[in-house]
Order: sequence, then C-alpha cells, then structure tokens
Amino acid sequence: MTTPRKDAAGPEVAAVADDALHGSYCPKMCTFACPVTSATGRDDAVPWSFHRTVSDLAAGRLPLVPEVAGRLTACSGCLACQVPCTFDQDVPSQVRAGRAAWQAAGAAPSVVGEATRHVAAGRAPTGAALPAAPASDPDADVLVVAGCRDDAQAIAATVDVLRAAGDRVAVEVPSGCCGALLDDLGVPGAGDDARSRLADAVDDRPARVVATDPHCLGSLRAVGLQATDLASHLDGLVTGGRLRFPGGTWDVTWHDPCVLARGEAVTDAPRRVLAAAGAALREPEQHGVHTGCSGAGLAMDQLDPDAADRTAAFRARQLGDGPVVTGCARAQQRLAAAGVDVTDLATALARRLDQDPSRDRWSTP
Repeated sequence: MTTPRKDAAGPEVAAVADDALHGSYCPKMCTFACPVTSATGRDDAVPWSFHRTVSDLAAGRLPLVPEVAGRLTACSGCLACQVPCTFDQDVPSQVRAGRAAWQAAGAAPSVVGEATRHVAAGRAPTGAALPAAPASDPDADVLVVAGCRDDAQAIAATVDVLRAAGDRVAVEVPSGCCGALLDDLGVPGAGDDARSRLADAVDDRPARVVATDPHCLGSLRAVGLQATDLASHLDGLVTGGRLRFPGGTWDVTWHDPCVLARGEAVTDAPRRVLAAAGAALREPEQHGVHTGCSGAGLAMDQLDPDAADRTAAFRARQLGDGPVVTGCARAQQRLAAAGVDVTDLATALARRLDQDPSRDRWSTP
C-alpha cells in the first residue's frame, strides 16, 4: 500500500495533513454549525471543503497557484464547527497552514503582502495608525496590552475602569501587530517577528498582563506571559469587591466573541461583570459557546470582505434591536458596520461609573 504524500505543499501543511485527510472523509455533519456557510450559502465555506483543500495541497493534487487561493478565504476561525465535531478537528489551524503554503509559493492574495508591509512600518495590518498609549502609573502592577483594532477611547476606558478598582496600570500598544493576525494571513515568520518585538517591549513589565483583544492571548502566552482576558480580570475585581457600580438598571445584549467563548471558554465572567454594573441582560439567538460569529476572525474581513460582510449582517439580525456590548474590537467593528448599536465592554462600564456622583473622577498621571 502506498503511503499518502504529506509534504507537497511544505512543512506547515505536512504538519496538519493527517487531520485534514481524516476530515476530508467526514460526512459534513458540522456544516449546520458554520456561520459563514449559513450567511453566504457558499460551498467553499463548508468546513469539509477546507479539509479537502488542505489534504489535496499536502498530496500534491492541488497546485499552489493564485487561482485557487480563494478556497481558504471564507473561514472566520470561529471554532463553531469544533463544538459538534466528534474528532475535535482544528479547522483554523489547517486553514492557516494552507494560507502559509500559498504565501511561501508567492500565490497569496496581494492584501497579505500589504498587511505585512503595514506592520513592518509600525501600522496595524489594515494600514490604520495605532493609537498612542496613555501614560503609565508609577509602579504599575497591571500591564494592559492593546490589540491592533482597539481605538484610543476603548484603551482609555479600560485604564479608567481598572484604576477605579485600584489597579496601577501600564499600557503597551504592540508595534503593528501582536503576531496573531499575521499568522491568520499565512505569514507565520512575520508573526514570530512581531512576537519577538512584543516580548522586547514588555520585558521587565508587571507580571499581571491583561489583553483587551482575546485574539492576542495566544501571542502573549507564546512569549512566556501569564496573560488573561479583560473580562476575566474585571470579574476578579468585581467578585473581590474592588470594583463597584452605582445603582440603576440598563438593558443590553452581550455578544460573545467566538475566540473568547469557544477558544478561551469564557462566557460567565462578562455576564457577571455586566450584572454587577446593573445590566439587565438579553440573550440573543445563539450565545455562550454556541455564539454566532461577526465575521471578524482569521483575517476574513481582509481576505474575503464579502463573506465577512454577509456573516456580520447575519449576526446583526440575530442580535436584534437595542444596545449591544462585546469584548472584541474586531467584532465591534464588524457589527457596527452592519448597523448594530455596539460598544466595547470597558467603555460601557466606564459610562456606568461616570454616573456615580459620589466617585471622584480619576485622571491619567
């Protein structure tokens, strides 16, 4: 019996070839869970299609040419297909490997090279300018690491809320990217370079590290930092009695970011924090580990804008009317573009604190 080839598309694809081959024989029973498939109806957005594409790359049945690069663009990396999967298939890792193979062969979409050049120039992968970091507290005991999609308002609100709870805060805005989005685009070498720059920037900083963007957690942990997401850190401040809010209630819907709910298994923490801030939570269709996707992940908004727009619009209909709060800047941007009244968690909490007349306004030193 001839052993199937695994190395035709390079080492990244070879590393996931067995899983991709296994997945290519699947009866597609996870298709119902894929939000991109539901939103677009595209056959190439079915998780099985990604398995087959990567398996064909590994075996040399599919050439590394630009004409077929689009077969791996319509995935948001949301992990929804992993929830019902009996075999715990990691579709995003296979998609990243396939994209890396196309990049190495010079067949990747032009946006990949553009994003890499933006990061090298100290801008976000989208080309946007990065916000300046607020001044740090002397003897800071918490380091807030911002994401490349965070804006200045969200970063300032994060600092304000943490200071209200007594944290002494320093802020680091990575130079261009933490590395995660570059991995998603298929340029892991550039991702490693970004992580090296991040490690140098946070050297000798406070031991407690809080990531505003859950997509950055993997990069932070890869450089040896014990990082936690913002919602979990805030939950600890609330349950420890250090973060209190004024009375009154307000209606809000919480949108679970995919990477936070499924990748990090964080679903209760943000709900406890919002409840402590007086929020009367409305649960949308699809929430918790079964959350719907905004189309923000795995660089889909850069590689396949149409699929990202349709996925965001599909999620917007699920969320319905009324204010929405989320814990991912990428999701916030995608949902806002789809017409959702959405804000980030820190800004929503800072607004609640501002309504307390007994609290002295804190200031940035």
